[in-house]
Order: sequence, then C-alpha cells, then structure tokens
Amino acid sequence: MSVKKLLQQSPAVQLSEIMTRIYNGMMTTPTGGNISIRDEEGNLWVTPTQIDKGRLTPADMVKIYPDGRTEA
Repeated sequence: MSVKKLLQQSPAVQLSEIMTRIYNGMMTTPTGGNISIRDEEGNLWVTPTQIDKGRLTPADMVKIYPDGRTEA
C-alpha cells in the first residue's frame, strides 16, 4: 500500500500496516515494541502488548480516548 493511500485509511489500519512493515523489515521481535498514533479527534491508537507483531490486524488495535476510556 502506498503511503498516500495508507494515510487515507483508519488509524487502526495504519497501525496494522506500519507494524507489519516494521516486523517484515526485521526491526522488531514477534512480541517486541509497540507503536501509537493520535488521530484528528485527539484519540490515541496503540498496538497491543504481548501479541505477535507479525500477525496484527486492525481489530487488534486499542483506542484510548482523551478522558482515559479505552475501546478494543
């Protein structure tokens, strides 16, 4: 997926694609490291911990609202 097309996707899709690229580039271990992004509404999207980074899907991402509520 091109960077332009990726930036048009939801934050969950973006994180999934970026982590797949990082994992396939051998820049992380299967359960190593997390990444996060903030969306235009101020919500934080985070990859889950202790899950195989090479198999993440958009449904695995966690959304954290500015007030601290979470949505998985």
